[in-house]
Amino acid sequence: MEGTRTPHTLDSLALDLVVFPPIVIPEGTLEPDEPIRKMFPNGWYMIFPEGVDLVLLHQAVSQFGAILHSEDTPWFLGNYGEWKEDGTGAEVERIPTETLEIFIPDPSDWMLPDTKGMDRARTIEMMDEFGTTLPEGWTCPVPSEEEFALAAFEYHRQTGGYPLSGWNYVRFRNRCDRSRWLHGGYFGSKGWRVDYWVEGPLGGLGGARWAVRTGKVGKKTA
Repeated sequence: MEGTRTPHTLDSLALDLVVFPPIVIPEGTLEPDEPIRKMFPNGWYMIFPEGVDLVLLHQAVSQFGAILHSEDTPWFLGNYGEWKEDGTGAEVERIPTETLEIFIPDPSDWMLPDTKGMDRARTIEMMDEFGTTLPEGWTCPVPSEEEFALAAFEYHRQTGGYPLSGWNYVRFRNRCDRSRWLHGGYFGSKGWRVDYWVEGPLGGLGGARWAVRTGKVGKKTA
């Protein structure tokens, strides 16, 4: 399948030649009196920058002390860009990040309890149910590979920890051809693994336990 060329649908040679600027993570804190902070006092907070995709992450991994799948050009960047339902677009869907706030309620477990091994539909239902328990303005949507990999890398940079280590993967909303979606995890010193799966259940695969807020950026630090 021939992918639609976007600025980041590039072949391996092009990826080796093009140099992108470092990823700049916006500084910010979550006020102590924020309801979600009171609900999850040990949670971890981050503000996403706009426009980060898997090409940028693959090139910028050294600033996070991580590896995105492999040190060589990963399989998913070979046909990565605009995905179309009729199959005429890229095989792997590119979903660059948007400026928003994220919150990981329990940094020791980035997966929603009981979603591991569930099929896709039930996993999304359980994430929606968790979202209804969050304070006003926060939701629990299905993340993109770009969002969760960036969050995991930044958490690793700050703490040295590896979210979703071992046989743990989270489902993402990026399409991979017309019948599969990306998932990622198994994070460790050898990298963040990216793979794909269909709708059905798979041991080790579950939903993200996170919270997202758009339209309001946290208090800036000096």
